[in-house]
Amino acid sequence: MDQPTCCIRASWVAERDLGSARGFEFDLGRCERCGTPWMKAYCVASSAGGYEPISREEAEKLKGLSAPELKAAMRAWGDRLG
Repeated sequence: MDQPTCCIRASWVAERDLGSARGFEFDLGRCERCGTPWMKAYCVASSAGGYEPISREEAEKLKGLSAPELKAAMRAWGDRLG
């Protein structure tokens, strides 16, 4: 996916760099048009990536996590994607 799929002309707005885990780079953002949150994941090994849906609740939780908690949360995301 090159863009989120929530709107016909979705536009990505990055909100927080979530770091890397399990071979993926993660960014949290939202659609500029409708505000739907998305997780952008990029696999370093394969150069593949895309946008994964994420709930508003989980997005807000990730925004508030500190480094050690955030790393654990992103490992869990990496496990889901890998």
